[in-house]
Amino acid sequence: EELRVEGHSRAASEGILNMIRSTRTLVADYLSGRLCVDAARPASHDEICAGPAQAPPTAVRYNRQQERFKSLLDRAVSRAMTYRATVDESQADDLRQEAHAEAKVLVCMGKPGSGKTTVCHRMIEEILPEGGRVLFALPTAQLASRMRERYGRRIDVDTCHAAFGLHEDGVGSHMPLLAHYDLTVVDEVSQLEGRHTDRIIQLWEMSDRVPVLVFCGDKWQMSGLGDVRPWHTPKWKLATFRTDFHQSFRCQDPAFEKLLNKLRTAKPTAVTLKLLQKKKAWSPPGPPTVRGVQRLLHMHPNTTILTCARFGAQVVNDCALEAIFPCQSPLVELPGDMEANPANYVDGKLKPDSELRPLTVPVFEGMQIYLTKNVRKDLDYVNGMRATVLSYTAASKAVRVRTATGHIFDVWRWTDVEHGNLTYYPMRPRYASTILKFQGAELDHVTVYLDAKNIPGAAYTALSRVRRMSDFLLGGNLEALHFTPARN
Repeated sequence: EELRVEGHSRAASEGILNMIRSTRTLVADYLSGRLCVDAARPASHDEICAGPAQAPPTAVRYNRQQERFKSLLDRAVSRAMTYRATVDESQADDLRQEAHAEAKVLVCMGKPGSGKTTVCHRMIEEILPEGGRVLFALPTAQLASRMRERYGRRIDVDTCHAAFGLHEDGVGSHMPLLAHYDLTVVDEVSQLEGRHTDRIIQLWEMSDRVPVLVFCGDKWQMSGLGDVRPWHTPKWKLATFRTDFHQSFRCQDPAFEKLLNKLRTAKPTAVTLKLLQKKKAWSPPGPPTVRGVQRLLHMHPNTTILTCARFGAQVVNDCALEAIFPCQSPLVELPGDMEANPANYVDGKLKPDSELRPLTVPVFEGMQIYLTKNVRKDLDYVNGMRATVLSYTAASKAVRVRTATGHIFDVWRWTDVEHGNLTYYPMRPRYASTILKFQGAELDHVTVYLDAKNIPGAAYTALSRVRRMSDFLLGGNLEALHFTPARN
């Protein structure tokens, strides 16, 4: 045991030394003028709190279902904000009793693009000027990072596991969590297990049911791990009130909407499958090639490439790097994120720590990457954050990056004490990702490489990210089994 503790301390010390070396180099470059002063200027406290510039709220026309959901939100949030602001204990008691008698977890379910999250965003923008406190929780780090890009520090954004301690055995220190907020929104709830939503509801009940808890999602999109869906648990059925949205505002193509409606609940017919097979991302059909990906990115430079599995994403990333940087030698090849290496998995589960190996990542100037560890939240050095490689410093052995939120810092070699003190750079290429990590996103164009069969809801989830039939392409040897619908 003493040796194990000593090993942890040495690993942690080495990580800190790597951070100091890279930070020292960054400061030296700043002082010498090699790093642009304006580019490296840290945001002020006011800028951080303000987040990205927001247009003033404009009048929004809701349909009947949206109006109903918004009215429920208005009443519940008003009660929560009044309760938090009151100094009258008698009024506080009345509000608690009212919440115990009336309050429910507000559930909003519906098709992609039906306005579920839009209503929540509108509610958030209305209460922030009045001092409202908001927590926005999402299942994956990439979804959380995109939400941080929208709101900055104006609200708290985190993954569901981090926000609610879903990885811990008991509620423990998370018990009073929701009491700090007027509104908590959990988006893409279909990715959570039933035990996870039960735990979140338990935390809400421990806060006297006064804070507003909202679950948004779609039963027919991809699910996460676990066999028990959230809506199958007794606690969900007793504690929630559901509003269903039926009209899709995202889809602007009647033919495409008809196609999505078919794929939502059933495999394609022979006629529909033939139509889908014509939407080829590259030729010949099958696994991607460097030439095929190069042509794809030339024709559709803004496309987002999604795959079913990690292995498929890595194949596309390898092809994309060769296609984008055909005549360049990499600045360096580094050990990248361990979890992004498909060779570290057997039947979808990580191998023992002793068998884990980092992903080999060739690093190019201008390369697009994802950061994969929560290291410095104040700099947005967090899991799922998008970044661009600026340079590599051999002296400090660090990769300089600029995040999508404008921060510049060096990525140093990280020691993963949870996996046998394996050392690697917490980053991976960003040219392809799995479908699950983009659930909830709205995209201008998507290329879907269906590299696995019988993945419930995968194809529907990916295709429903865009607006029109012309906004998607498909890769792979397509069969009806590639379009298996989600199971409810």
